[in-house]
Amino acid sequence: MLTGIISAPQITQAETACQFTRNMELGDVGEDVRCLQEYLNNSGFTIAQSGVGSPGRETNQFQLLTQDAVIAWQKKHGLTPPIGYFGNGSRETYIALTTKLTSSSTTSSTDGAAAKLAEQVVALQKQLQLAKDIFFLIGE
Repeated sequence: MLTGIISAPQITQAETACQFTRNMELGDVGEDVRCLQEYLNNSGFTIAQSGVGSPGRETNQFQLLTQDAVIAWQKKHGLTPPIGYFGNGSRETYIALTTKLTSSSTTSSTDGAAAKLAEQVVALQKQLQLAKDIFFLIGE
């Protein structure tokens, strides 16, 4: 039985160590998938409450439960379309969010400036992704 669980968000190794270098989707396999699952589980987007994919039992397989957690994460952060495909926009948002967490935990007087800059980066990334989506739709 786990005791003494802290409910406040904390920076975990998964949040600071994941180096996503490829797009990920349903059916993909790799240690980057495991790192994504760890990040999602530690960020409130639980893959599974128990069993395979649950916190501490993450896998290297991107299956439906991982896709569902990615969709929830994408919706929370305004990524469109939220389809569970962890592509460029998702990776950019992940970097901005984890950079924001890292900077806010290691700085004192610059916390507000770093957080505001990270929020601006996320907002610009969303606008860029929307523009790409519109261009893609118009181009077809």
